Amino acid sequence: MNEEINISDYLRPIKNKWWVTLSIFLVAELTSMLITVRQHKTYESTTTIFPPKVVEIDTLSTAILKIKRKVSIGLSPTQSIIAIFKSKRMASDIVEKFGLLSLYNTQFKSDAVKKLENSTNISVSKEGAVSVTVSSIDPKLAAEIANFYVENLDKINNELKLFSVKPVVTVIDPAIPADRPSGPKVKLCMFITGLLSILVGILVSFPINSIERRKES
Repeated sequence: MNEEINISDYLRPIKNKWWVTLSIFLVAELTSMLITVRQHKTYESTTTIFPPKVVEIDTLSTAILKIKRKVSIGLSPTQSIIAIFKSKRMASDIVEKFGLLSLYNTQFKSDAVKKLENSTNISVSKEGAVSVTVSSIDPKLAAEIANFYVENLDKINNELKLFSVKPVVTVIDPAIPADRPSGPKVKLCMFITGLLSILVGILVSFPINSIERRKES
């Protein structure tokens, strides 16, 4: 019985100040909706490739040094290709090719490279396929950049002489412009915001209730 009374006492501030939680919830949800709706729509495009099975070990160390990646001579072809995809050389070529300084509204190439890296995701499936996913406010540009990662791989390989096979990789699925945006995720943002606002509202109810009780006494 005492335990029930104690629990009830703990919950009383929340019950008494339900309007605080509700107010915070409504304001947070409205703010979240306005912010996400005003954001630019982004589109994702993905190209998927299979790397070669054999790599020329004799030239691997030299190639990796040229693209300034901290990797070992024992790298697999997949790891080597990912290293090139993630290299500053690759990013710099893409920034120049597509005029990303203007798109990203920056005057420094290093800033554009950083934004490109944040907009690109490179993953490997359990079957060994490598996927390059690029997000952009322009669906056509996202697809073109994703495909250029593969095209530019051959150009870099010709200079570094890393792989003997040409083309370096086999394209399974080339990137195509997305027909629907991938973000912003309005519903997800509002859901997370709603949960956090309820938690904040509950926590705020306790000190408000305590202050009012002191004033009354």
